[in-house]
Amino acid sequence: MSIQPVIVSGGVGSRLWPKSRVDMPKQFLPLTGPETLLQQTLMRLDPKLFSPALVVANAAHAELISQQTAQIDRAVAGMVLEPVGRNTAAAVAVAALSADSPDRVQLILPADHHIERPDKFTEAVARAEQAALQGGIVTFGIVPDKPETGYGYIRSGAAGEVAGTFLIDSFKEKPDLATAEKWLAEGGYSWNGGMFMFKAGVILEEMESHCPEILAGCRAALAQGEKSDSRVVLDMNAFNATPALPIDIAVMEKTRRGMVVPVDMGWNDVGSWSALAAIAQNQDAQNVTTGDVMTVDAHGNYVLGGEKLVVLAGVEDLVVVDTADALLVVSKDQAQVVKTVYDRLSEQGRVETASPEPDDT
Repeated sequence: MSIQPVIVSGGVGSRLWPKSRVDMPKQFLPLTGPETLLQQTLMRLDPKLFSPALVVANAAHAELISQQTAQIDRAVAGMVLEPVGRNTAAAVAVAALSADSPDRVQLILPADHHIERPDKFTEAVARAEQAALQGGIVTFGIVPDKPETGYGYIRSGAAGEVAGTFLIDSFKEKPDLATAEKWLAEGGYSWNGGMFMFKAGVILEEMESHCPEILAGCRAALAQGEKSDSRVVLDMNAFNATPALPIDIAVMEKTRRGMVVPVDMGWNDVGSWSALAAIAQNQDAQNVTTGDVMTVDAHGNYVLGGEKLVVLAGVEDLVVVDTADALLVVSKDQAQVVKTVYDRLSEQGRVETASPEPDDT
C-alpha cells in the first residue's frame, strides 16, 4: 500500500508581503525557482513511491490549485476545502478521516517549504514509513545548522526499532539565543519542521484521546459538507465551531507514540524575506537581485525588482521588494516586522493585502 501525501495549503504568508497576499499566498508563487512552492512540493513526490496527493486548502484557492497542478501534469486525488482556517490539527483530522483505509500511511506536508536535497527527504520518508507501519506517529526533525530562535525544537530520546528513528523526549518552545546555542552544542535537538507521517487509524485514535472536540467537529464538517467529484467543501457552521489548534499541541506533545527522524535535507520554511535571501544564490558576492536593479557601494542586500529600475546606493543588509502597487524596504534583521506591517494594513482594509498585485496571474 503506497504512501498518501497530504499537502496542507493554508495560511496567508503575511511575512512575505507585498508578494504574498490573501488571494495569492506564498505557496502559489515562484519564489525559489521557476515553479511555485506548491508545485515544487508535488514534484518531489516520486509517483513510484507515493499515491496521488490529497490537498487540504482554503476553498477560495481550489481553482488556483487545479491550474497549478495541471501545469506540472500532477493530478491530485482530491481536495478537502476549508471555508475558514482552523489550524493544522483540523487539517490532519479531515485528511485522516478521508483516507481509504485506517491502515493507509499518510505523509503530511506543508505546501510552502523549500528542500534543497530531496534525496535526503526521500531517505527520511522511507525510515519514517517503517516506524509508522509499526504504529508510530513520526515527525521529521530538521538537523539545525545554526542556533535559530524562530523555530520550536524537538529533543530526541531513546533510539527506535527502525534505524535512524528516535522516541520523542520532549517538544521545546522557541528558545532565546543562549538556550539555542546550548542545545546546538549538546546535540540531540532538531527543529520542528511541521511534517508528519502515520497510519490514518492511529492518528484518529490519538485525536479521540487527546482532542476529541476537534475530531468531532471535523467529522461533522465532512459529513455535512458539499461533495462534488473529488472535492469536498467542509460545512461552514460545523468547521467554524471546531477548536483551532496546531497538531503539535493537540496531539504530538501528549501522545506516547511520537517519534522523530532527524534529517539534514536543506530545509527552509520560506517564512520571511530574510529566509528567501538565504536561499537565493548570491550573484555578485555583494547583493542578490532580481529584475532591473543597479547597486552602487551597496552590500548584502536582497532586491526583488518590478517593472521599473531600482537603484540601491550606499546601503547595506536591506530587503527591497517592488510590486506594481506597493514597495517594501526593510532591514534584513528586522524582516519579521513585515507581519506587523501586514496586520496594520489589513486592519485599515487596504486592498494591497488581499488582492494579487496588478497583472499577477
